[in-house]
Amino acid sequence: MKKFGSITFSMTQEDRYTYDEQWDAFICAYGKTLSLRRETTEIVQGRPVTTNWYRCEDCTNCPHRSACCQAKDLAKPKEFMLKKTFWKMRAVSLENITTEHSIYLRMCRSIQVEEAFGLLKNDFGFRRFLTRGKANIRTELFFLALAYDLKKLWMKRENGRLKTHLSEITVA
Repeated sequence: MKKFGSITFSMTQEDRYTYDEQWDAFICAYGKTLSLRRETTEIVQGRPVTTNWYRCEDCTNCPHRSACCQAKDLAKPKEFMLKKTFWKMRAVSLENITTEHSIYLRMCRSIQVEEAFGLLKNDFGFRRFLTRGKANIRTELFFLALAYDLKKLWMKRENGRLKTHLSEITVA
């Protein structure tokens, strides 16, 4: 995990570098500085995406060059690209999925999906579609889904759980 400004992120190859927030640069294991070379902002799918390119000042005679730089040309220094917008959105997404409520919803979803496929395969004996053609398969899948929902409703009625829900109902 790295801290980039107020954003904490994990990188694959760039984990070998430490970020210097004051100079907006990365420092490699050998002590070389990968400074900000250029910064661009473009609109992708209606959102601005900021991309930064960092380049080492000089990688010649570096004992770690083969580990951190895949360029075949020995005169070419190490360079990598960092999408700031991606890491900001990733941090927000990580924050969203680690709340107590979202963990509960993910747990419920994982249970529900397994139950549906297990029930169709084991209880209904469904192994493959019996018809051919998109329209016929769609109809057969509709009947399977209907049968699954009716069995679920029947089981809830038999166990006295008709007015209960696994998670709270929210109105959009």
